[in-house]
Amino acid sequence: MRIKNTANWKEAARYFKEFSDSGKLDEQEREYKNGLLAVLGPALSDERLDSEKFPSNLLEACRNVNSALTNLTHFTAVNDFYEYLRNADANRLSTLFRQLFDEGRPLAERFDSFQTETGKDYDAILNDRRRMRWFVTVLLAARMPSKYVFYRPTAFEYCADRFGIEHAKTGTNGERYERYLSLVRFLKVELQKETGLELNPIDIHSFLWVEYNRRDKNAPEWKRRLEEWLVDNSPRVSERILESREAFKAKFPQDSLSLLTLETYCLGTENYKEGLSWWLEFHTPELGSVKGGSSAKWGVWKSGSEWKFNRQYEDADDAIEKIGRGLQDLVNATASGDLEQLDEIAVNEIGAGKTALRIKPLSIYFPDKILPIFSTKHINKFLRVFGQDEYKGTGVLGPNLRLYEEIRRHPEFDEFDGLRVIDFLYNCFNPFESDGAEPLEKDLQTMNSINVLRDITNRTRNFILYGPPGTGKTWLADKFSKFLLFETIVDSKIASEYLEAVAADDFTAEHFAEAT
Repeated sequence: MRIKNTANWKEAARYFKEFSDSGKLDEQEREYKNGLLAVLGPALSDERLDSEKFPSNLLEACRNVNSALTNLTHFTAVNDFYEYLRNADANRLSTLFRQLFDEGRPLAERFDSFQTETGKDYDAILNDRRRMRWFVTVLLAARMPSKYVFYRPTAFEYCADRFGIEHAKTGTNGERYERYLSLVRFLKVELQKETGLELNPIDIHSFLWVEYNRRDKNAPEWKRRLEEWLVDNSPRVSERILESREAFKAKFPQDSLSLLTLETYCLGTENYKEGLSWWLEFHTPELGSVKGGSSAKWGVWKSGSEWKFNRQYEDADDAIEKIGRGLQDLVNATASGDLEQLDEIAVNEIGAGKTALRIKPLSIYFPDKILPIFSTKHINKFLRVFGQDEYKGTGVLGPNLRLYEEIRRHPEFDEFDGLRVIDFLYNCFNPFESDGAEPLEKDLQTMNSINVLRDITNRTRNFILYGPPGTGKTWLADKFSKFLLFETIVDSKIASEYLEAVAADDFTAEHFAEAT
């Protein structure tokens, strides 16, 4: 093991020496960590492990140092552990902890075994895919602080890269933790030589964390905003939303979409609230809002006793056949990982536009692959947030996949559900506000705005759009005037298609040329 970037290393060591000499090491790091160890250590002793009240005693001890725990690991992991302790079988828990603390077995083996077994318990008790992850290292450190230490992969990997220390990112969690402990022992020796300080393994964790926090002065804006956002927000969705997602999947199994009929798909039918269009637009807004505009965005619908359909279809039967087959092929391609073909499938089989129909079902069936973002302009703004170039291709699924791929590269989003990614992005980087790279853009809000203007024209022929420069008044007026011409002179169905296309930013002028 070797430090290659000695300049960064010496600068970091000098800063840590100043940090220690100022008293901040004791005040900000040692005090709360030693307090945690003093409370949790006894709660994990052999005597306590033998007690029938071991889970409740450990829970009480954890609660007494809750603020320290949430400093060391994410609050969601802490809350999940509390729930586990409230419901765990005392004998099983005692057995698992004894095996974890058995120094006669290799560390990686017992670490991985503990995570596997507690993972099974989490599945049964917490009813989802959450895991204890690196909270295990807090338990080990509390049991034997002279040998084990807390682990935060982001801080470790940042510092290893900054100091030019080679480190593998592969292997099991137990193997990764073993390598981390080796680095801690190495850095303890090197940092003591560099600073003259007497340090313990917990101090090395503090050194890594202090250095990691210093990166804030040069950190990307999204990282700073994410840390602020997480103070009051969870990366996980509520049980209600998870239930809504599962209800949709049960109502419309992903292998049955090619069997959709006009009655089980369309708005305007006798039992329209049982149809896919209703569920997408009105029954599941928490899974991605697609409200606004007309029924034309679904391709085919019923108005009174008459079937309506987009002009790209021959009739209602042709529309539902192509939409059902197209949705099924989109789902099959996503499930098989054939993601490069999604936009081509959507255009060739479902037809132009239909952005909500392309995106929302896939985001429900595959929340780990597709985000419920329906505008390429929004996606491009979010790509710029992460320092990426805008997507230059056509379609909306391609840029959507690229954005989600970029987001998943960052470990800060490991625990995030796709819907919470959306909440963070829209809350902290509002795409309806100009960031200087493009004018204000409207998306589905445009559909509502144009409908409002249409209502106004039913009452008066004169109105004024006002607002600060760059907020999109001219853009909106241009789109509304064209929509009004289509509706009053050409055909209301074409006007609805135009409105959807404007909101989706998924059309060209030639697309509507023949209508004029």
